[in-house]
Amino acid sequence: MPDNKEVTVAPEYKTHLGINPLFLTYIATLNGYKINEISEGFRYCCITTEDDTSIIPLASLFPKATFFLVLPDHKSVEKISSIATTANLTNISFHKLETKLLRSSNFNNFDFIVVNENLSYMDRKTLDLTISIFEKLLNLQGIVHVKYDCLPGCAPILDLRQVLVQLDEVLNIDSHGKVLAGLDHIKHLKSKGAPYFLENGPVEKCLSGLAQKVTPVTAKMLFGSIYKPRFFNDINNRLNKVGMVYSGSSITYRNYPELVLNQEFNDQISNSTSRENTETLLDFVTRQDFRADIFVKDARTFTATEKLDALSSIPFGTLVGLDNFPRDISFGQVNINYKSEVINTIIEELTTNAKTVKNLSSLLSLSAHSKEVILENVNLLVASGYVLPLKRETSPDNRKFMQANRFQLCSSFNQEILKNGLFSEPFIYLAAEEFGIQFEISRDNAILLVCLLEAPQEHLLNWIAQRLSEQNPELLPDPAAIEKKLANFRQTKLPKLVEFGIIKPETV
Repeated sequence: MPDNKEVTVAPEYKTHLGINPLFLTYIATLNGYKINEISEGFRYCCITTEDDTSIIPLASLFPKATFFLVLPDHKSVEKISSIATTANLTNISFHKLETKLLRSSNFNNFDFIVVNENLSYMDRKTLDLTISIFEKLLNLQGIVHVKYDCLPGCAPILDLRQVLVQLDEVLNIDSHGKVLAGLDHIKHLKSKGAPYFLENGPVEKCLSGLAQKVTPVTAKMLFGSIYKPRFFNDINNRLNKVGMVYSGSSITYRNYPELVLNQEFNDQISNSTSRENTETLLDFVTRQDFRADIFVKDARTFTATEKLDALSSIPFGTLVGLDNFPRDISFGQVNINYKSEVINTIIEELTTNAKTVKNLSSLLSLSAHSKEVILENVNLLVASGYVLPLKRETSPDNRKFMQANRFQLCSSFNQEILKNGLFSEPFIYLAAEEFGIQFEISRDNAILLVCLLEAPQEHLLNWIAQRLSEQNPELLPDPAAIEKKLANFRQTKLPKLVEFGIIKPETV
């Protein structure tokens, strides 16, 4: 079984964290902004691309909420709605993005509007309509989330697009071929010693990034007629005009300028006259090439006491165990080592089970520290991406469960996810419905999980070997390697799958 790199918590560009209402609410609160008192029956609109199904698990996580998925055309509506039907989700409806939505009787009063399409790929008409939806259909103190390629980091893309214009005119091939030809052309110019490439770090970074993107995205960036990276001020000014206030970034560490820049820039940061000016400075110094911004409509601010109380009431948990929690984290230009006594105590407590800051502050192990200090350290852990806000606290896992003879899924939705994605996707996202988050596991670990659900322990290794053969008939499974993988799965993944209510022992 090959070792897939497994990212248990979503990194900044993944969709399933940036669209989660718990996470968006946390970021707005962290930055001192009040939002609507959100009940379980909130209304959520997602404007997205033709192939985006990320809102479907979200609808499973919040069954009492109402979700509206807005897609570019009727074909996309039919395709994605069939997936929701298969998953037996009744709290989600599907709509084509068009002007008449602004007059639809039931399409309004949203608490969240998330644009899961990159604004840089939108034409002007679509962007204008999207902003009109913010203005007219979002509730006061409602949250908007947008993402876009930004300047100055994407400036080299504009240079490369210019040199590829002529090539695009003569190429009569598909997008994949265009991308290959375009990148080859650029490499050829570089190999011939074109002065543009001499000591040009930004373009080197840009080319490296393009090589890691999937072909359709690269094609849009290099050849798309409407591609437009934007400065933060461009988006901020447009949304300010419709009553929106910038309220933070879903790239969590970006909410802490001191975690993005070295100490040498602290004076410049402290002298910024507004958050908007700080963001502009950060983008310039770091040559930021992507933003994921949160705005609140008609924003109201917390007092310091209100903010402390609101953040202290949020349950926080982690999807990794104590031994797998990283202690060295890179935030932009700043590297941090979690070595203080207080932060390591918090890590130990949160890896045992999810807790609020109020509950953490009541523990004997943290009694020497104020609630403010505990919250500051929890926020730092959230910035790392390994601690997440949840619906509610979890309970410590029961160790005897780990050796149960057999397990069962707690959700029919996850059964559909495993059935449809087991051999077709490199990673699978399971819904922890009681806690409002998704849990990511690799294909290999998904196979182990399915086998734990299907077979008793005495037949488990043979069952895993059989499943692996189904995945790859030419593979001859190594029993020793399987046993090692299974032991690691039981130690690292199984406790969290039980803690977050994704599976439970069949006998319990």
